[in-house]
Amino acid sequence: LENPYVTPYWLLRRGVHEKDWSYFQVGVRRRFSLAEALSLSLDYQVEFGNRRHLLVRYGEIDDGSDYSDGIQSSIFKVQVGWQALEWCEIFAGVHQFDVLSSRGREACAEHNACCGRADLTVGVLGCRLNF
Repeated sequence: LENPYVTPYWLLRRGVHEKDWSYFQVGVRRRFSLAEALSLSLDYQVEFGNRRHLLVRYGEIDDGSDYSDGIQSSIFKVQVGWQALEWCEIFAGVHQFDVLSSRGREACAEHNACCGRADLTVGVLGCRLNF
């Protein structure tokens, strides 16, 4: 689905062992050429899932209530890439993760789990190899 405007994409994950959860991600990305070997990429994705996925991700809610199916979180990414070789791109960027589910945000506030952050900004540095 790549085109000159934005590239839409999707991802589906399904867990069957233990909690039987579903997770779906949709997003759009756009890459801009800044110079011959330099590019800027923007990416926005929204994550959806069933209540069992939130239960696996954030744990039980202290008041005994349950999660609901639907929108869970979003991620916005900004990356700058340098095409060092034809098959190697070095990139750096910033990713902003936000929990959009109100019950998910409440669970983040109640727990100290590794996934228990309602908002998180992450710096990235990497190398992408294309064969």
